[in-house]
Amino acid sequence: MPATQSYDDDKQSFETKEVLVTFVRLFLKNINRKDCITLLKSKAINGRTFIELAKKHKCCQIILHAIKVNKLGRHIPKLTNRLQIIVDKTSIHNSNLWNEYVSVSDMLDRENIEYVIYKGVPFAQQFYPSSSLRHSVDIDLGLSLEDIPKAARILFSAGYEDHKNKIDYSNITKSRAYQIDFSYVKRNSENQILYNIELHWQAAHHVLQLSYPFEDSIRNKVNLKIKDKDVPTLSKIELTVLMLIHHGMVDVWGKLRHLIDLHFVLETLNETEMTKLRTRLKELKLNRCFELGCQQLKILKQEHKQDEFWEQIMSGNLTKNWSEYRPKLKWHLKMRESYLERIKVLISLSMFKLRF
Repeated sequence: MPATQSYDDDKQSFETKEVLVTFVRLFLKNINRKDCITLLKSKAINGRTFIELAKKHKCCQIILHAIKVNKLGRHIPKLTNRLQIIVDKTSIHNSNLWNEYVSVSDMLDRENIEYVIYKGVPFAQQFYPSSSLRHSVDIDLGLSLEDIPKAARILFSAGYEDHKNKIDYSNITKSRAYQIDFSYVKRNSENQILYNIELHWQAAHHVLQLSYPFEDSIRNKVNLKIKDKDVPTLSKIELTVLMLIHHGMVDVWGKLRHLIDLHFVLETLNETEMTKLRTRLKELKLNRCFELGCQQLKILKQEHKQDEFWEQIMSGNLTKNWSEYRPKLKWHLKMRESYLERIKVLISLSMFKLRF
């Protein structure tokens, strides 16, 4: 490839990322419509790269919403149409996924299995102006470890199968899933995955040494009315804690949607709730995780200058799995609040690799 072509490709890729972030800023009302149009006219957008990035950062709905509200479709008709197709497909999936949750939850209720649903729809319902702006990929249920075999049998009876590996339910603490999560999928006649349900007895991968057993939090569950159904979930404070664990500690703030979630949390919680949140963050040693997320949110809102971490987020590399992009560990360790915690994580990770 000639050097000039490589330079042009890099320049177009950079400008495409810049436009993507601009649409998110437009949604968050950090820039105005006029400035957005000026930018669109001055930048070369690679449509395929833009869509790939929007999917990676899980913000297709956000971008399309910004385009429609600000009547920008005529400036980028092909991109708008492509986003509309993706969002329509996502909307159908979200609706079907919710119906699947209702069906499974009814079976769990009949067997008197205590659980909470978190992330996904309950989070969107509590914090977003519209739940349609947030895509739900799967269903996350928190329950006690002893109830997982019973819940798994219910899922098997509903057509689900173990996703990642076979599990010995008579000795689940020895399984790899015990260290991560118990994942189940339902497939269609073409063997494509329709739905994914994950059962969690704790909030994060065992190697990360983050103590949040659902057996404790279930005792304080609340009911949230969603689409005429009483849904067992957690308070706004605890949903925020789980968001921080998942988005910050596990996914290392690697997606723009993570920062959008954080934005809506900060917009929603009142002063009393923020005080309670700060107390919980101190208890769970999540302060650094929270502060680093807030710093990246300020960069997104153009309230702080860009840094190395922001460049990593925008590279798209942090959207990859830990096994695909090992530097994620560096940023995870930066969010731990002491050298002792960092050492514990490194030892735990080494032991996990030796065992599995």
